[in-house]
Amino acid sequence: MTKFRPCIDLHSGQVKQIVGGTLSNVPADLKTNYVSKLPASHYAELYQRHDLRGGHVVMLGSGNDAAAKEALSTWRSGLQVAGGITDKNAQYWIDQGAEKVIITSFLFPEGKFSLERLESVLLALGGDRSKLVLDLSCRRKDNTCRLSHHFVFDMKPVVSVLNAWSCAIISLFAIVILSVLGSLYKSEHHGFTGSEGEPEDGGAVAASIFTAVFVYAAFFVFCSFQAYLHVRNRRGGAISLN
Repeated sequence: MTKFRPCIDLHSGQVKQIVGGTLSNVPADLKTNYVSKLPASHYAELYQRHDLRGGHVVMLGSGNDAAAKEALSTWRSGLQVAGGITDKNAQYWIDQGAEKVIITSFLFPEGKFSLERLESVLLALGGDRSKLVLDLSCRRKDNTCRLSHHFVFDMKPVVSVLNAWSCAIISLFAIVILSVLGSLYKSEHHGFTGSEGEPEDGGAVAASIFTAVFVYAAFFVFCSFQAYLHVRNRRGGAISLN
């Protein structure tokens, strides 16, 4: 099933569909596919009527505050807002009717991620992470993966967490498979060679299998604990597993 996420892109107070990558500080570079004659509130009411939740109101540049407020007030707590969000105005936009605030640029001063700024935004939101969305939209450029605002994001912390969880998941699968094999062998075979005259070999094999299960179980617990530590140490982030 296709899931539709609505969006209201605002530029100079109008609802527009802008060609990706053409928005910059040079007005002449801007290219649009469509400029609507209808106000932002029309689309907000349309999305509300069809219960299309999770939509974005994106303020592209200055001169969009009034249109954004109009859309948010039409469907309070039904739309998310983005564009120029900082720790100074995050709660303001929630008060204007936004379900969540979407933030990117403010967290990357000089292209480096700032945990202090993220914590400042969360503090402004009363510590409620459910009101914050981090937008890390990326575009490949010069053979590297860069954020759309030309920020470079260090993926090492993310990779370390993924590695820990991957280790745990692989170990879990190994435990299940070895347990099944051990149970099948123990119930269906008398000996290593299939001969009833050598039951001690079968016992040795079963013992080896269950020893391996024990080792993998210990390994799984260790990896799970490492993953937990990584996640706990980075709980200041708003990217949630919920």
